[in-house]
Amino acid sequence: MNTTPFFNFATEGELKDPITMAFLSFHKENPHVYRMFRKFALQATGKRKRFSARTIVEVMRWNTSIVTDDPEGFKINDHWIPYYSRMFERELPQWKGFFERRGSVVDDDLSVQELDELIRVAGG
Repeated sequence: MNTTPFFNFATEGELKDPITMAFLSFHKENPHVYRMFRKFALQATGKRKRFSARTIVEVMRWNTSIVTDDPEGFKINDHWIPYYSRMFERELPQWKGFFERRGSVVDDDLSVQELDELIRVAGG
C-alpha cells in the first residue's frame, strides 16, 4: 500500500463528483499508472502531432500487466482517461493540445493546484 502523503481534495462545502473521488483514491494507491501513461504518451509525441489518450490506455492494457488495488477489478477505468491526459498536459505544457479534448468532469472538479499535486504524487 502506498504511504505517500495525499492531501484532501474535497474541501468543506466542495464535494467532488463520484468519478473524481474514485480516481483520486485509485491514483493515491496506483501512481505508477500515470507514470506509464506519461511514458507511452511521450513515445507518441515523437511520432505524431496529435494523438488519442484512449489509445494510449488501450496500448497500456495490451502491452503490460498492471497490478492494481482497485476494489472493482478495473485495471484502468475508462472514466479516468481525461484525468491522465489533463495531468500530462499540465506537467508538460509544451504538449498542450496533443490530446483531443472533450468536455469532462475533471475540467470542473480539479484545480491547477490539485493537478500539480496529482503529478507530484506520481513522481513527476
